[in-house]
Amino acid sequence: MLSDGQLVDGKYRVGPLLGEGGMGAVYEATEEGSGNVVALKVVLVEHAKDKIQLARFQREARAAAAIESRHIAKLIDAGVDAETGRPYLAMERLRGEDVQQLVRRLGPLPPRLALCIAAQACVGLAKAHDADIIHRDIKSANVYVAEAGDTRVVKLLDFGVAKMRRSPADLEASKSLTQTGGLVGSPLYMSPEQAIGAKTFDARTDIFSLGVVLFEMLTGRVPHERHDTLGRLIIAICQEPAAHVQGAAPWVPAPIAAIVHKALEIDPGDRYPSPIAMLDAIGEVLEDGWEIENATIRPLTVEERAVQEPRAVLPRAREAQPAVGAGGDGDVALTRTDNGHDTTVRTHPRTMARRLAVGTLAGVALVAGVAMMTRQPKGLAVSERTATVASPPPPTVAAQLPVSKPLAPTPPAPLAAAVPVGPPGGVPGANAGVKVLPRSSATAKPAKGSPATVPAPPTSAAPSQTGKLETSNSFE
Repeated sequence: MLSDGQLVDGKYRVGPLLGEGGMGAVYEATEEGSGNVVALKVVLVEHAKDKIQLARFQREARAAAAIESRHIAKLIDAGVDAETGRPYLAMERLRGEDVQQLVRRLGPLPPRLALCIAAQACVGLAKAHDADIIHRDIKSANVYVAEAGDTRVVKLLDFGVAKMRRSPADLEASKSLTQTGGLVGSPLYMSPEQAIGAKTFDARTDIFSLGVVLFEMLTGRVPHERHDTLGRLIIAICQEPAAHVQGAAPWVPAPIAAIVHKALEIDPGDRYPSPIAMLDAIGEVLEDGWEIENATIRPLTVEERAVQEPRAVLPRAREAQPAVGAGGDGDVALTRTDNGHDTTVRTHPRTMARRLAVGTLAGVALVAGVAMMTRQPKGLAVSERTATVASPPPPTVAAQLPVSKPLAPTPPAPLAAAVPVGPPGGVPGANAGVKVLPRSSATAKPAKGSPATVPAPPTSAAPSQTGKLETSNSFE
């Protein structure tokens, strides 16, 4: 953390902390001499020597410098503080709030306001794509609605994971960002091709992410936030169409719903091919332009929420899932880090209790099943039960051990020294001439010249001629 009044690189006098993300902290700062107020982004101490984080930081500087647009946060300066060795970026100081903060404060936004914000974001993305830069991390926290007198202007932030196709230095930096196998971007806003880690994708990945932001502005939540693990989320993004936006927000007009779901198509070929194409579709709805006046930054009224617009026909859209919120019936609640790249998923207590109960019942059933299978039958002596378990099935033994004579009826005298495997009253002659070593003494050799014997089996357990093992024979 920088202290208030600290001088960075001999140029910028540090003021109050504006925000902190996973990679750096942003302070208000004043440039010495000129008195210009800037937003000073400084790498956190723990990442000052992290090559991957530094590559992201440098990439953000190059991307911001390469794009000239009113809808991209302007880069003023970049350097490394000589005293601490920490890189910094001096950006234009913005006042306002990002879309994530706006939705948290107001709830779902009026459809026209949401569409105006999306339109201005399209203009910024078009400028970035013209410079061969794909943002790859469009999300509500990176779409900033800045104050500009009586109006608001949308600014795109954080090009730290942008894909820049022309610079060899950026190609090398891209390898360092992705070689660890980690996902690049924010999971809840990723396109399917980005979620599976595809090596080649184009500007349409930003179209999908902007569609997620537009869905969030209209409904107050993102399309796939009910999934409670990263794996399930990725599968859903790649296979499960977004829920019908009018299912969660019936006041949204059908033409706006169609724009949302066109941007959210799983197949990139079914989306808008470019930000300009999406902007043209928005322009057909916003015939009077997409300027945002301060007075339009407001929540929906009760009357607006009560409106039931005609349902848009969207064959690939799912029916909306139950809303997720504190004390609701949804499966998960999500905590998203401002300007970070990770998402924390927290299960509601009710769902956790339900899962715990199911797990407990399953455990009890398993223990009961094992106990029943290993339970000793009543009325049998210990020696009898031992014989039942220890004696192998006759046909199996007969197939493996040599016999002194062919398996045929023989006079009783030669069998006097052996104990028949079958019980009294079993099949006559089925095991004649076979001598079996008991399992309980398998590790000890019998005395030379003496036959091996086994305890007599219980009279109630006659061996099967097929050699099929009973359930009790499976446990030793």
